[in-house]
Amino acid sequence: MADYSIRSALGRDTLCVQSLLRQLGYPLSTAEVEDQIELYTSSDARGLLVADSVETAQPTVVGLVAFSKTPLFVKKAWRVHIEALVVDALFRHQGLGQRLLEYVQNVTASLGKRVVDLTSGQHRAASGAHTFYRVLGFANEGSSEKIYLRKEL
Repeated sequence: MADYSIRSALGRDTLCVQSLLRQLGYPLSTAEVEDQIELYTSSDARGLLVADSVETAQPTVVGLVAFSKTPLFVKKAWRVHIEALVVDALFRHQGLGQRLLEYVQNVTASLGKRVVDLTSGQHRAASGAHTFYRVLGFANEGSSEKIYLRKEL
């Protein structure tokens, strides 16, 4: 497995984060990415972690995970929601996505009991994303099955 270091995103990561978000299907402008990096790194309620490949001459951002944290109302636990997870196409299938998710679980351990959740569009099933999440223990079945509804305003 390749070697990576995981850290909080910085302003200097803007172009790499922008490129990764494009691969995920979100073509944000440079200014929008700068704003999101600031938003997700300036509050304890959110986080944006990036993975650097340390096997290249210059460390290069090759993956990211963005998450938010909120207390659940219906039980004494925290909800850690994965807002975005992407690994550069050239670095996939090396365990980095799993490492990023595990890192989020570790950095939120101080919250105590928590539920980690995410949404993944149906169109991502063909790429293997849904299988990837199931292998890591994510499920949407039984008494915890959910339906995702949304309204954009």
